[in-house]
Amino acid sequence: MRSSITLIYPFLLLMVLSLIIVDKNVYATDEETILEIKHLSLEELMEVEVTSIATGTTQEINKAPATTTVITASDIAALGAQTLDEVLATVPGIQVSRNFFNYAPYYSVRGVHSSPYNPHVLMLRDGIPITSLYNGGRLLTEGSTPIRDLARIEIIRGPGSAMYGADAFSAVINLITKSAADINGTEAGARIGSFDTYETWLLHGDKWRGIETSFSLQYRDTDGDKSLVQEDFYSQIDKLYGTKSSLAPGSVSRSEEALDLQLGLSTVRWQWHGGTKIRRNLGNGMGILQSVDPEGRYQSDQIYTDLTYQIPTKTDDWEVSVQGNYHQQRWHADKLLLVAPAGALGYYDGISANVGTSEVQSRFNLNAFYKGWQQHLIRLGMGYQYGDLYNVTDVRTYYPELPEKAYLLSWSNSPNSFLESGIRQNWHAFIQDAYNFAPHWELTTGLRYDYYSDFGTTLNPRIALVWQTTPTLTSKLLYGQAFRAPAFLELYGRNNPVSLGNKELEPETIKTIELGFNYRPVQTLQTDLNLFYYQFDEGIGYLPVIPPPDNYPQAFLAQNVATQKGKGFEWQVKWQALDNLLLSGHYAFQDNKQTSETADEGSIPHPAHSAYFRTDWLFAPHWKLNLQVQWTGERERIEGDPRPPVADYTLTHLTLHYTPAPKPWEVTAGIRNVFDEYATEPSLGVNTQGILPIPYDLPLEGRTYFLEFNYRFQ
Repeated sequence: MRSSITLIYPFLLLMVLSLIIVDKNVYATDEETILEIKHLSLEELMEVEVTSIATGTTQEINKAPATTTVITASDIAALGAQTLDEVLATVPGIQVSRNFFNYAPYYSVRGVHSSPYNPHVLMLRDGIPITSLYNGGRLLTEGSTPIRDLARIEIIRGPGSAMYGADAFSAVINLITKSAADINGTEAGARIGSFDTYETWLLHGDKWRGIETSFSLQYRDTDGDKSLVQEDFYSQIDKLYGTKSSLAPGSVSRSEEALDLQLGLSTVRWQWHGGTKIRRNLGNGMGILQSVDPEGRYQSDQIYTDLTYQIPTKTDDWEVSVQGNYHQQRWHADKLLLVAPAGALGYYDGISANVGTSEVQSRFNLNAFYKGWQQHLIRLGMGYQYGDLYNVTDVRTYYPELPEKAYLLSWSNSPNSFLESGIRQNWHAFIQDAYNFAPHWELTTGLRYDYYSDFGTTLNPRIALVWQTTPTLTSKLLYGQAFRAPAFLELYGRNNPVSLGNKELEPETIKTIELGFNYRPVQTLQTDLNLFYYQFDEGIGYLPVIPPPDNYPQAFLAQNVATQKGKGFEWQVKWQALDNLLLSGHYAFQDNKQTSETADEGSIPHPAHSAYFRTDWLFAPHWKLNLQVQWTGERERIEGDPRPPVADYTLTHLTLHYTPAPKPWEVTAGIRNVFDEYATEPSLGVNTQGILPIPYDLPLEGRTYFLEFNYRFQ
């Protein structure tokens, strides 16, 4: 248990006093109370959600041909969430873990994994992928993802390649930003919190000369959590060689300065977005080599723009749109990264480095819906993607001859760099048919073809049968296939003997079957049960090269070696117990087994059991209390990892809202990890050198606090 922080006591006292002074009549369902309930969005949290992520058309979530979750802006506000990680942690089947590399979030969905870079979850912004060619997932130096400008988050748990193509492997997450109508005026706010965290935001939405205009600015600055790590990679090296080079025990490095800007313009026919994401002073987490690095920092810059145009047609049977987008991202060290501390392995001055990449991606898509065939809704699409990783930064400490003094030498964009630059082109076409072949029955089928310039073709089908079994029960049977494209690091990595790239890699593949039920016996109660089974093949891991290349005593090459089978279920309930009380929660179970010719250090164990409980309680006029309890349990280590299972943990969060309606402002205060539970997420297992770098896992934050003020200009 961490040391007690006395600030918790006045906060809890405030909550207790608030309950004591509540009038006994606050539970009456008079007109004033009903207005309060609507203002604080409790009824909205209970409504049947609609989604478009499953088919591209709007439909009720319980009838969508996929296992979907929708989280609205009202839901996000009720949670008191600051980042996307906090929101996704509430979704059944998703475990938010951590990567040692700058403590970037790792979204493990149903236990599907093979890489520490999290490439199996496709992240979209307004329907457009925001992945990196370098690692296949999101840019690791993006830092936290702010959520003030999000109107909703739509999630598919399961394969999505039949619609979305590469990397829609275990999940698809679409971040839908607020339109002018969603903002409807001007909103400004600020938040302060633990670790010297300061956040401010400004949103504006209006209509000007027939053009709807939306603008968002979000800024965040934090020193970050400084949890202590007892041992690191160089602690193990010191044990082997009798040296004292490691900086452990030492703190994780999680500082961050972030600026997000976006502008949106739209009319009936076209929509345009443009924005930038700037990151500075981004802490190095547990270092570039799983070792304490108090000084190293990253920076990254992203620029993106997209334009969608609805093409006029001469018949109501067709809806046609065309879209183009451009995304540039680059990252490198803000301050030199520590590869080896002074004295390690005989390097008197240690080893430092500046690494990074720059890339651009452009996409052009044509989409059409055809409604002229009775009982069918057909969707057609085709598109082209161009990606160019054009710059590789690689500056390292160079020792002409030990023990001579070292100096920095640049290998950037040379044959000696850690990565080869490259170009990827992709052409795709897909078709989807939603067929209402009988009352209360709908069959959705789809097929997508992709051609990649660097690894060839792939074909991914889907089929979904949705049956409105009774007026209160919906049943679903789903099947889908998906693929993950090899990342450039896996294809073109070089000059690093522990992770050499392989241009002969095939894409990873997965086949998933699901059975789902949605039951709403009354308007105030709904429950969902989803069962799944998947088989994951061609997983990419690193095998020893025999004999090793010249100049290397040993080397490891990326190869398609891993397979994984998984099964489980997710059960969730939402119940409006009283007019002023909403209860919700879920339980998830999964069991998977991974096999490969080598233990894959990139695998991160997913909990076999997880549970979540939440209350939203309007305990007095203008006051709302949100309670969350998250339990994570039973995580066995991967094969070859000698450590005991990852320790279970339970986290409790409290958020208190005060909204003096109809006044245009709101105050929110919260405590995260109320009971100061010591919790860890698993570090990577035994590496290709036979070393367990961080034996005691990656610590999470202890008890933290925040206070927030939000104002709407009228």
